[in-house]
Amino acid sequence: MNHTFLTIRQRISFFRWTFDSFDKYSLTIFICFLAAVLLSQGCSTVGYLVGNADPVSHKARLYQVKPMTEMGPQWKKIDPIETSDRKTEDVPQNEISDLVYQSQKTASLVSLNSSCRGGAHWEGKTLQDLTNLLLIGIHELGERQESTLQIDKEPALKTQLTGVVEGRKRKIETIVILRDQCVYDLMYFSSEKNFAVDLNDFEQFVASLTFAR
Repeated sequence: MNHTFLTIRQRISFFRWTFDSFDKYSLTIFICFLAAVLLSQGCSTVGYLVGNADPVSHKARLYQVKPMTEMGPQWKKIDPIETSDRKTEDVPQNEISDLVYQSQKTASLVSLNSSCRGGAHWEGKTLQDLTNLLLIGIHELGERQESTLQIDKEPALKTQLTGVVEGRKRKIETIVILRDQCVYDLMYFSSEKNFAVDLNDFEQFVASLTFAR
């Protein structure tokens, strides 16, 4: 059993994830929680590392993506560090999401996370395996709809499903990419009634992702 995972879960257990009241604080804490959990499990946020057997994830910089704020004025960029329960200087960069956006109209949430590790860390892991790690902490997962796609010529797995977070049912779409020892996770959270409203913006965000070659 991973004790780091337990500690993080216990630390955020008293937060309420409330889309309906636009609770930015608890929403962002949950995103930070996901990033930290995935790092502890061997999957998660953005980093770039080549030729290095260091087991610790690192943030990558060799990618570009269109800001959600360009999709419309309703999207606001959120800094996850602002909602950390630790002092800013004490938060390791590999424990926070790279990008988080929230719609000020529907409270839908979009995040981009990734992590890079050297050696054979990702060897044998499928995109389904990495998606399973991404969904840790989400309960009562519904039936999955999976499809494959190409993002900047890289294979990716899209998964759409429902789940319960802090007692509230949400609809979720995830995109997972494994490229050059780096895993990239893009996630879209929304209430079921608003899921279709912001889905096109999220898919434009995903399609805009490019990697340095």
